[in-house]
Amino acid sequence: MSPNTKGIYTASGQAAGGGEIPPPRRPFRIWWDIATPAERWSAVFVIFSITVLIGILVGIAWYQHEQITRFRRRGELGAGGEKRAPKISFVSPIELDASGRLHFDELEDAAAEPSPLEPPTDITSVTPAAILQTAIWLRRAERAAAEQEWAGALTAYEEASKIFPESVRIREQLGLCQLRERDYAGAAATFGWLAERRPNAAGIWNNLGVAEAGRDRYEEAQAAFERALAVDSTHRFAARNLAVLAYRRGEMARAVEALSTVLQRDPDDFEAALMCSVALLRTGRHAEAVARLEDLASRSPSAPVWFYLAEARARLGQNGTALQALDRAVAMVDARTAIAWLNRPEMDRLRGDPEFQKRWSKIASDTP
Repeated sequence: MSPNTKGIYTASGQAAGGGEIPPPRRPFRIWWDIATPAERWSAVFVIFSITVLIGILVGIAWYQHEQITRFRRRGELGAGGEKRAPKISFVSPIELDASGRLHFDELEDAAAEPSPLEPPTDITSVTPAAILQTAIWLRRAERAAAEQEWAGALTAYEEASKIFPESVRIREQLGLCQLRERDYAGAAATFGWLAERRPNAAGIWNNLGVAEAGRDRYEEAQAAFERALAVDSTHRFAARNLAVLAYRRGEMARAVEALSTVLQRDPDDFEAALMCSVALLRTGRHAEAVARLEDLASRSPSAPVWFYLAEARARLGQNGTALQALDRAVAMVDARTAIAWLNRPEMDRLRGDPEFQKRWSKIASDTP
């Protein structure tokens, strides 16, 4: 053997240089060496996503296992008698309708107890039965009010207030129904109770004034309206009611001033404009009354407008135009109403006019 060939053939356990033979490379290692950077990052992202997904699934499985274990433990405690699980009775769910209001369809045919439940002393003593019965009464009240059956609504709110006597909202609706039913004494008591608890609510003071005026307690009504305006100077109902109160009390000069302010805010208030015209008549400001009544007659003609316009024209000595206004008024009412108007003292200035006598005699003769 030639010396040059020495060392060409080596043992299977040795390398050409006399060392160990390196182990063969794995396929993934070969792929990693020849892969581009983009391919390497894609592989890392796939591996990371799979790992995260597996972690989420494991977490969900663990959470479900813990919940099931917890419920089982509660059931075992309740069955074992050591600590009884609370007994819960479920009713039909109360949903919200499209407008965002509570939907009480399941309460439509529910039976309401005629006798009130024990009123809860505080929030901790409120029972599901009390809440359910109150919801039934309030639903009935809402339906009755929508149909303008105020007596039924009043009864329902009274029953609800017996269960929750300290509820401001229920008491406020109760008071409004009492006003509509002309139960002014009851409304005054209700809104007086509310005013003590909500002294800074202008609307409650205004409604208290309406209730007091309804039972002819004008001093108390005026104080309530003034309190409402002290709380909220822009409260238009209180300002208007204060003006109407002056008119009802016969304080015509004060009524003219107050009603004029109301009309500056709302020129289309027909009732306020008519009262202001009459107040002008009673204070001797006949020309101003004629101007207002003429405007009303052009915008909202009615029998009272024409009757008062006839009186105002007569007080100015304009009998011809006064009789024309009187003819328009009589044409809008029945004969008995016309006779009642013609017999009023306000027509004394026209009574001596032959034309007036002619008209009055014809109406009187035609009326059985």
